[in-house]
Amino acid sequence: MTKVIPFFEAHPLLSSKGLEFTIFASIVKAMNQKEHLSKAGFDGLVEQALHMNGDGRYRRTDWTTRILRGHTPNTDQDP
Repeated sequence: MTKVIPFFEAHPLLSSKGLEFTIFASIVKAMNQKEHLSKAGFDGLVEQALHMNGDGRYRRTDWTTRILRGHTPNTDQDP
């Protein structure tokens, strides 16, 4: 938030990675605003991330159950 994103916003990438950075920066900024703590916000950020790097042509489809288990808030229960 304080080093990488401002640097690349001031010095945009001229390659095809420019769009990837734009998506990455929007995800990081949303997480900084704690949007990822709600189920809807988290799902939206995952959807954005899935469109990075060629829409994930080589991405595994089962990664969320392996990586995120135990590391995300439980949004299925009432507070």
